[in-house]
Amino acid sequence: MSLGAIYLWEPEIFTGQIPSLNESERAAYELYQQHRDTTAVGKKLQDWAEYMVQKVTHSDYSEYFSKEVQQWCIDLQHGLTAEPCAILELEHFDIVAQGDALYRVFYEAVQYSGVGFYEPRFSVWGNSAVQVPDQAVTAVLTSFLKPLSTEQQSFELDKIEAPRNIKKAEELFKLWCLHHPILKKSRVTSIL
Repeated sequence: MSLGAIYLWEPEIFTGQIPSLNESERAAYELYQQHRDTTAVGKKLQDWAEYMVQKVTHSDYSEYFSKEVQQWCIDLQHGLTAEPCAILELEHFDIVAQGDALYRVFYEAVQYSGVGFYEPRFSVWGNSAVQVPDQAVTAVLTSFLKPLSTEQQSFELDKIEAPRNIKKAEELFKLWCLHHPILKKSRVTSIL
């Protein structure tokens, strides 16, 4: 069992009892072990991946997602299309996510597709509409993860606001380096 892994599955493969929160990670892992070589009958995983790709590659949200995150989602979608599987284990999603924006899209895609899932950051387990805790996806989306905004963030040196995402943090750092009295004359700015 990979600590912190996310599991996604076609709802029809889950036929057991709904686990308690304390048992949800083990139940998801056991389901993965049982069905990791099962070919998908349904298309909910593919719907989930398609929604993810549409969101992270949409030009209105470009400041939230790096090219690497976009490519990761595209590769995941292509993999599910080439080899439709009934269950998927996503290791190191927290590292790929680089913040809340990808988690927001993940939960929106879960809600949209009706895929079964276990996600450890918010300790949520669901098989389509049946979720532990009840209405967990809606609760996470409304209480913890802000909606993505189409409003572009820009920096004026006199009125700098804290960046809302990794891409803008990188941009602010580069801007700072270009205006720093020592760094603007060094090789650091030519590397950036």
